[in-house]
Amino acid sequence: MMFKIRMAYYFPVLNIYGDFKFKTGAKARCFFNLIKNKYLDEEGLLLHEMNHSKQFFRFSRKSWLYHFSKKWRLKSELECYALQTVYNVKNGVWSIGECLTSYSEYLVDWYDLDIKYTEAMELLKKEVKKYGS
Repeated sequence: MMFKIRMAYYFPVLNIYGDFKFKTGAKARCFFNLIKNKYLDEEGLLLHEMNHSKQFFRFSRKSWLYHFSKKWRLKSELECYALQTVYNVKNGVWSIGECLTSYSEYLVDWYDLDIKYTEAMELLKKEVKKYGS
């Protein structure tokens, strides 16, 4: 196992890399994130998960809604994928098209949001524009 500590506002967040079996690349859990070993060098994914930690601190009492509200979960994931897209494009990791295509597919397939691919793509494009790409 490998560990990285990053700050979410004034709070330390432990990022734990290991041989996890969940379908997504990582799971955010407030003060710690579980990330698959194969993503050890993917700063964009780490940024995505760290933003979930920041969301917890920003929305604290409302954070539980992520697990029960599709609308809240969609809002949360769109913000994180938009930040990940901006990072990946600015750093030459993926093109904007690759990010939008892949992350739209993830939104449809992984999060039980009941949205179509075209809707996910349009929502993600709008969100990415907020963050500058």
